Amino acid sequence: MAAERFFGQRVRRFEDPRLLAGEAAYLENLRLPELLHAAFVRSPYAHARLGEIPTDAAKLPGVVRVFTAADFDFGPIPTTVPHPALRPCSQPPLARDVVRFVGEPIAVVVAHDRYLAEDGAAALGAHLDLQPLEVVSDSHASLSDGAPILHAALGDNLAGAWDVAVGDVDRALVEADHVVRGRFSVQRYTGMPIETRGVMATVDPLSGRLIVWSSTQWPHTVRQGLARALGLPEHRLRVIAPDLGGGFGVKQDVYPEEIIVPAVARRLGRPVKWVETRREHFTGTAHSREQVHDVELALTSQGVVTGLRATVTTDLGAYTRSLGVLCPSITAGSLLGPYRIRHYHAVVKCALTNKAPAGAYRGAGGPEAVFALERAMDRAARELGLDPAEIRRRNFIRPEQFPWQTGLGTAQLPVVYDSGRYEAGLDRALQLADYRGWRERQAGARAEGRHVGIGLASYVLLGGLGPYESAEVRVDPSGELVIVTGCSPHGQGTDTVLAQIAADELGTTPDRVAVSHGDTDQIPYGVGTYASRNAVTAGSATAIAAGRVRDKALHLAAHLLEADERDLELIAGVVRVRGAPNRALSLGQLAWSACVALRTAP
Repeated sequence: MAAERFFGQRVRRFEDPRLLAGEAAYLENLRLPELLHAAFVRSPYAHARLGEIPTDAAKLPGVVRVFTAADFDFGPIPTTVPHPALRPCSQPPLARDVVRFVGEPIAVVVAHDRYLAEDGAAALGAHLDLQPLEVVSDSHASLSDGAPILHAALGDNLAGAWDVAVGDVDRALVEADHVVRGRFSVQRYTGMPIETRGVMATVDPLSGRLIVWSSTQWPHTVRQGLARALGLPEHRLRVIAPDLGGGFGVKQDVYPEEIIVPAVARRLGRPVKWVETRREHFTGTAHSREQVHDVELALTSQGVVTGLRATVTTDLGAYTRSLGVLCPSITAGSLLGPYRIRHYHAVVKCALTNKAPAGAYRGAGGPEAVFALERAMDRAARELGLDPAEIRRRNFIRPEQFPWQTGLGTAQLPVVYDSGRYEAGLDRALQLADYRGWRERQAGARAEGRHVGIGLASYVLLGGLGPYESAEVRVDPSGELVIVTGCSPHGQGTDTVLAQIAADELGTTPDRVAVSHGDTDQIPYGVGTYASRNAVTAGSATAIAAGRVRDKALHLAAHLLEADERDLELIAGVVRVRGAPNRALSLGQLAWSACVALRTAP
């Protein structure tokens, strides 16, 4: 009888009972002895010259220390995802000389409790010497002549610009039977996880290592950024991501507070904690999406798209942080969608404005591209008198054309479509939605003077992003499995999925599997949780690691049972010789046998 398979089955998530019972360990729940609390003094102006900071104004009873940029010797926030076009406009952890957006950190006040720290920060904020400067808040205005310059060393407000080109789009536009043009804009907004960001840090008194807890989606990347910013080797740092109350991409960044709080803890020799207020979240946590897309589609008279030309102007805010220009690079690499467009040219311009820095949120550049392209396709259908579904059907990449080499890439990787049945997917969606019936009802409603809309969109979205994820699978002498992974989930059900995968590989049940993550000391390398990647990358890593443990268990059992590996089977957590059920060893017994320590046999 074949062993039961667990992966893909509907099961109650293993991580939920603890969360639902209020037993989660969010950063706000964590306490350390002699803990100090931090509050940040932030700019009330979008653009201003910063004079001398009167730190004595914050020294109220209970305030331990006030720090400004002058107290530290570190550079701007390191760029995690580089791009050759990115110019030097990274954010300093604390402002020096000039503030460039409302909410930019200027100083940090440390006190015995959060209330005292906030009082000190408010007192200092009331005495700041800030001389307002001219503000630019629109990306096109910031790139025009005469705009106030945010970073004098650049000479303009261009954070980066580059071209993406495939084929000969100029010729396609000249030879087109019809050209459709449009400007399609996406507004700025940000994610709103229930839990705001937070950081706590301390210096381990035994090893001298810096231990940092952060509500982050990628603890290993935060460790890397901290090491570079603080000038420490990575082995001197431990970063832990506790339970996260939502992330949505905005916790996939390296923020000023993640650098300042650990630096302050090192300086004071005491643990320090900061938790973001909702107001701070609105003004300082990564904003996203604000882009303008000027699009031209070249088409035949039959509605086949032969070329696409676009200018993408993105508003990055006042600085770039760890992701650099990743999001607009994903837009440029995604603008061809699921269509067989051979001629393409996009110009990407990244503008600096007096707003909070932009980062990743829910698709990170992909949804912006989908919106612009699909609006252009709808406009083309209307101008050519075609049904919006039909124009898409005529342009889909066909099944026999895969793998489809787009010739494009993002800041991280080339873009190749490996497979798909796009037309079949569209037809099924139209059938389920009763598209034809809705068109008939729409016509009837319009005859009565009522307007009923029907929308559809087709897209290819980046997911399962690499370059890798880590997983370690161990068998405990109890027979239970232990998985440690570099991904750091926050609501995706990753613990349950990885337990199912490992249980299938090692012939046990998911309830016998413990999953651990979010700690850079438990596994040396990891990437994090974003871009719908956990099941693909962490799941694959777990399957490979569990498969190697399985091979090792069979090899060891063959030696101990004096049998050929080909005669062994692993079922229900026990390796047995086929046809001789009494000759068997459990995974726990094998783990004991493999242990190098001197132990009494179980």
